[in-house]
Amino acid sequence: MSFAMHLTNEFQKALNACNSYRQQIQGDTEFLIYRLNSSNRSMGNLFSMAHQTPMRTGFGGIKEAVKGKAKNNRITRPHRHQGGGHAEEIFLRSMHKFESVSKVEMFISLIPCDRSSAMQINLDNEDVFVPSGCGAKLKFLAERYPNISWEICYERIYDGNTGQRTHQYMIKLSTFHNANVYRYNAGSISSISSPV
Repeated sequence: MSFAMHLTNEFQKALNACNSYRQQIQGDTEFLIYRLNSSNRSMGNLFSMAHQTPMRTGFGGIKEAVKGKAKNNRITRPHRHQGGGHAEEIFLRSMHKFESVSKVEMFISLIPCDRSSAMQINLDNEDVFVPSGCGAKLKFLAERYPNISWEICYERIYDGNTGQRTHQYMIKLSTFHNANVYRYNAGSISSISSPV
């Protein structure tokens, strides 16, 4: 397993375009660039979106889910607006579109959070509970799809306690047999380790 998407011209073009868009909107919108089965033809990107209705993304909509506060592995207080969310959540809600996937490379502009809403979603004709936090959602994907190699790379980190918590979660994810986690810095990557 390895993350090599960052070495391609297609990735550099996508990264430049996403960063340019972030500058144009002068916002703190984060994004995710993905590639399936090491094929540049499958490369795409997703931006975090405001929570709103209806649930649509640039490539055909996302799977319905009930998002909100959770207790005992079920949603107890649903949000009013169910569309949108963090880029990792939108990727999860788009898994039904991907067929015959054996490897996912995922570049995330900001380390996956520890606070996004829990959700109840139907995957593979089964209603499943997905915990809060985008780091936990990536862990869920690695557990749910053990035959997929998950190569996850993030660029920026949070400061302070949030930075420590999210970094520790990525270290735990990197211990999975089918997941590797990297940090991106000025065009190169390195495997994550204990210190931030």
